[in-house]
Amino acid sequence: MAYHCAVSGCSNGSYRLLRWEKERCQQCQLPRGKAGSCTCDPPFKLHPFPTSRKNRELRQQWKVLINRTSAKSRGKLWSPSKDSRVCSDHFVDGAPTAENTFPTLNLGYVDANKKVHRVLFQSQLNNENSRQKKKKVNQVL
Repeated sequence: MAYHCAVSGCSNGSYRLLRWEKERCQQCQLPRGKAGSCTCDPPFKLHPFPTSRKNRELRQQWKVLINRTSAKSRGKLWSPSKDSRVCSDHFVDGAPTAENTFPTLNLGYVDANKKVHRVLFQSQLNNENSRQKKKKVNQVL
């Protein structure tokens, strides 16, 4: 399957990774790929969207941040498929981590920073509300 980054304007994808693997490494001058002995990291990695079964809320937040609209549904948010990916260039740590779970860098649209701050703020509020609910339940028990 040919994967590509879902962020508008980003040209990273599996085709570029395959081309990179076929080239010789410029740092260590060794061949890359399965038969090569180069241990250098690839220029980027492709990360799948959170699944709707495991983490529906996080998936929705990623969709809002990616900010793509569906051509068929006139302005509604685009819905990623099981093959949709976001490249490591859009994550603070190069991958989704516990501290930085959202793609927040180079999102390819105007006012991306405002939307990122709003989604992060809402996520923090939701986390605080769920902690307070758990405390109340534990106090009742």
